Amino acid sequence: AHRKTDEKMNPLNIVHRDISPQNIIVSYEGTVKLIDFGIAKAKSKSTKTQAGMLKGKFSYMSPEQVAAMPLDRRSDIFSLGVVFFEMLTGKRLFLGKNDVETLEKIRKAEVPPPSLFNHDVPPELDRIVLKALAKNRDDRYQWASEFAEDLRRFIFASNRKFDRQDLMNFMSEFFAAELEEDMAKIERYKQLKMPKNYTPQLVAPPAAAEEEDGDESVVVMPAGRAKT
Repeated sequence: AHRKTDEKMNPLNIVHRDISPQNIIVSYEGTVKLIDFGIAKAKSKSTKTQAGMLKGKFSYMSPEQVAAMPLDRRSDIFSLGVVFFEMLTGKRLFLGKNDVETLEKIRKAEVPPPSLFNHDVPPELDRIVLKALAKNRDDRYQWASEFAEDLRRFIFASNRKFDRQDLMNFMSEFFAAELEEDMAKIERYKQLKMPKNYTPQLVAPPAAAEEEDGDESVVVMPAGRAKT
């Protein structure tokens, strides 16, 4: 999404602005997908967000998003770093007692190494997470692909193997009961008999909701079978 261009190959500079666990899904087939670009912004937007209005989930915002500064792709990288930190530690990074406290924690962006909470996290993984969560966006990964490449190097160097097939196997095992239930439903649907005089009615899909301030949006629908 960050590298998308228009028909003249001009960068669209799309920023998701709402990277969070709720918007990352994993299919039973082992595919990871980012969903809900409902508040994503492109450079070509016709209007600007109302001054003082914050969009997204507070505890996953970047410092510049909290400060209502102009955003670029590095804001999304920070938000993804928050998700990664919480996956590794099982702890919320910036969640405060109230919204004001949460936003103040993000503004300070004081991030401890994940190994402080999970001793299985090695120093190299600490470094990767802390780089994604640098307060100054110039000190972060400049592209998500750089973030991914560092992770690939870490996996290779640590002799760990985990690919889509492994993830699919995990999903099939962990959600075995749900998969069995889904298959049973499909079989029941196959056995349903429609009345002889039944005529299928084509129904148009619901239109994507427009934002009140007129921001341009990109809407990505999730796969049919997936788990958050």
